[in-house]
Amino acid sequence: MKVKNLWYLIVMVCIVGACNTKKEKLLVSGSGWKQVAIIDKETGQIEWSYPLSQGEDCNDAEVTPEGNILYAYTRGARLVNRNKETIWDYPAGEDRELFTATCLPSGNYMLAICGNPSRIVELNKEGKPVKEITFESGIVHAHSQFRQVIKTPQGTYLVPLMGKGMVAEINEQGTI
Repeated sequence: MKVKNLWYLIVMVCIVGACNTKKEKLLVSGSGWKQVAIIDKETGQIEWSYPLSQGEDCNDAEVTPEGNILYAYTRGARLVNRNKETIWDYPAGEDRELFTATCLPSGNYMLAICGNPSRIVELNKEGKPVKEITFESGIVHAHSQFRQVIKTPQGTYLVPLMGKGMVAEINEQGTI
């Protein structure tokens, strides 16, 4: 009786596994590649792409829970839908660079802006600022400051300071 049940379990696992027809997709972008694209992992075919404008260089991109595409480009961050319509566009500002754009568990978005001073900005769904933290990285050149900043569950921010070869933890008051 036990052997029969074991075979039944194996057959069910095989059937369930075979029924999983969900195709894996990759969201890709990168420095020097002039688009953000969704690629079918199995076939390698581009299924969706969004061209970057002249001078834009994408270093961070993700699919939001709603299925929109959030990406950072050198001079700002943009949220677009699958129809390639801009939902919001947040400029980094003069002499600043933006390399981090990510969704937060709260439903807001977080951007990290290199400059003097550096800034972490949280935006609501409409792309309007709801929180801003300024801090001094101690690195003069914006391009050498940091890339992918992470907000911790404790509400602090981990900032990889490239020009110093260290990771700094910054609180909501901007103190390292």
